[in-house]
Amino acid sequence: MSLDKKVDFEDAVSLLAMNHLSYESPSSAVACSARNQSQINFQPRSYNNIEGGGVQMSLVFNTGSALTLGPTSMINIKLRVAGDVSAGNAKFFAWGNNTSIANGLEQWYNSGGSILNMFSEVSCNARSGELLFRETFANVSKTTSRLYKINKERRDYLGIMGGASVNIEGQRRFPLYALNQDHSFSIPLSEISSMFSCASPLPAQLLSGATLRFTLAKPSQAMVLYSDLTTVVVPGNAPALGNITVNIVEATAYLDSVELFDSVNSLILASANSIDTNGLQYGYHTMFSSSYEVGGTGNIDIQLSAARIKNVLIKFMPRTAPEWTTANAIYAPMAGASIAQVAAAAVDKDANGLQGMKFRWRLGNQIMPYYDVQTATQSYALLKDALCNIAFDSCEDPDSLKTVNKLSPCSIQFSDYVHNDNGATPAAVIAGGGTGCFMLGLNFERSSALNVSGQSTNNARVLTFEYSGIRANTFNAVVTVEYMQIANISTSNVVVNK
Repeated sequence: MSLDKKVDFEDAVSLLAMNHLSYESPSSAVACSARNQSQINFQPRSYNNIEGGGVQMSLVFNTGSALTLGPTSMINIKLRVAGDVSAGNAKFFAWGNNTSIANGLEQWYNSGGSILNMFSEVSCNARSGELLFRETFANVSKTTSRLYKINKERRDYLGIMGGASVNIEGQRRFPLYALNQDHSFSIPLSEISSMFSCASPLPAQLLSGATLRFTLAKPSQAMVLYSDLTTVVVPGNAPALGNITVNIVEATAYLDSVELFDSVNSLILASANSIDTNGLQYGYHTMFSSSYEVGGTGNIDIQLSAARIKNVLIKFMPRTAPEWTTANAIYAPMAGASIAQVAAAAVDKDANGLQGMKFRWRLGNQIMPYYDVQTATQSYALLKDALCNIAFDSCEDPDSLKTVNKLSPCSIQFSDYVHNDNGATPAAVIAGGGTGCFMLGLNFERSSALNVSGQSTNNARVLTFEYSGIRANTFNAVVTVEYMQIANISTSNVVVNK
């Protein structure tokens, strides 16, 4: 430092001292000291001969003191389907239909199937034993509803899980996987449960020591077999169909986690132990599904266990789940039915009608909506409102009520929603050949500013679905209720409030 600069510096310091001022360099605003990717194996790591279903896979999270980033963490499953691939037998498997419908090359035979077809139930318990979430019929409820929340580009992204992709001639088809080879599927944790899809990282006190469990469905009810690139295997053409074995060769979790500076971590620990704050709080949505028999005219009483719910959805599935050994081929194991397949009426003069079906909801002494829904345009609008109600404000189209999701166009167009092929051939429904687009839904969200909607379920714990005009002895209604849970976290315990 030159002499002149040294004098100027000393003068500046003395001037600050005279005015009792001090300037210090700001501390770092970054709370993360390190970011790591760790590998955790399922226990056991492999599962053989899972053809009968019901096998439970378990993963114990070992995160230490790190916070886990749910959306960027994933599970990797290496799957092998083995069998005799001689002439006439199955040579490939897929998660859905790989052929085009004759009268509509882009019509949806599938319902967004993926490796998630294999998981009939998903649950997670904290280290203390508290149930964080338990989602039944997870493979059925999510396949269709996911398509109402994402655009087609996002749908193609799900190809990393073995979902739909665009290949030859630009037609949307499912990837085929050869038998007798190992195939790896990567599943983002955010696709498994909404608990892992939050932007906030999961606190170590919540996830460390928690156990994630998957209950496997029957592979014969989760995947489709092919003798070539487009021909579905049927029992009459497959002498070795019963000799197929399905094994999970390897199951591993890859967690994306961050370590915090000690000063930041100490503040979090203090909050977790504080009586005033009642511990840390982590909010997330979860779903619970049940299956009910429907047909003709009747009602379904849905038992509610949450004070406020986000939405309720209904998907219609074949009453008897199709398998490889049924008389008809399976085109899309998780596909729901079309409007015409569910309706008892053979024809409807209204092209946008519900084929004579009517429905509405009742909560206590409230009827929602205040009229019978009997047109497809009404039911489609209610469903979109229930599934796509996140809003993003902009100066061009402000949405102060937070009711419209502007950045996530739906993959299911209205023309697909009312698509009614096979309406007169219920055998195709038994074979799983539904369009996978028809669902019913109702939104219970509210605006915090104007208190719009958001019906409280405290005084009426039974939500009734009233219906008429549904085909008898053909379908079960899989009803899914989505609601928020708050996990109150201390260093030694987790308590979940619904």
